[in-house]
Amino acid sequence: ESELLEQAVCVAGESGTKVVRVELRAEGDKEKVNGHQSQIRGGLFKAIDDFNNPNNAGGSSEGLLVIVCKVNETGQYMLRELLETNGESRTHRYAIRKDRVLFILSVDAQASLQEMTVSRAHALIHS
Repeated sequence: ESELLEQAVCVAGESGTKVVRVELRAEGDKEKVNGHQSQIRGGLFKAIDDFNNPNNAGGSSEGLLVIVCKVNETGQYMLRELLETNGESRTHRYAIRKDRVLFILSVDAQASLQEMTVSRAHALIHS
């Protein structure tokens, strides 16, 4: 994980790299992905949109957002929509662009790597 983060900083620079860390292991953690049901934008969807959307105050078209997720099988399932390889993710209320976003998933040792995660991955690194 630290080596991947170092590479991200080499590419985007220290000031251009933003890191978000999240642990997703239980059903109650899904708000960390989608936000509370009362929110239009929340969780990781909000973090990605805040970074990418030039119409938001903090949004830009430069840099790299690195999302580091510690997950088990449940967490992998929660991320399925965000890990789609097309450039957009949607909830029933909102859509975001995932330009310049790097996901690093650290799967718990006792958890199995899910097929949906493997099929959406650009690279798998075993350590």
